[in-house]
Amino acid sequence: MLTDVQKVEKQSRHKLSKNEIIRDKKRISHLLNHSQNTRATYDSVTLVAEPHDQIEMAIILKKSIGNACQRNHYKRIIREAYRTTKSYIRKPYALLFILNSPPKQLTYKNMKTFLVEVFKTHDGNL
Repeated sequence: MLTDVQKVEKQSRHKLSKNEIIRDKKRISHLLNHSQNTRATYDSVTLVAEPHDQIEMAIILKKSIGNACQRNHYKRIIREAYRTTKSYIRKPYALLFILNSPPKQLTYKNMKTFLVEVFKTHDGNL
């Protein structure tokens, strides 16, 4: 039998908090256009990072990338890789993942490896 604390920990383990997701269009356009930011690319995924007061993330995909099932699959892979590697980030950043074309080999393992390398090469300070 699971205790109440274990149930809460189990549920919160697999989700991003609402505070971690960027939903504001103005914030996303600011990240894309007006900031001095860090960019890294893997396959067709571009990572844009900018210092912020808390860790936030957003994923942008074009509608021309496959059908809705494929786009949701790509978002799930990116979201899960981010969720499992965010412990490598030492300072709070706003992260924006952009997918402009269909990826050739976007797997969870490859995406997680890419994020770990990016976070480690920048020593957690993008």
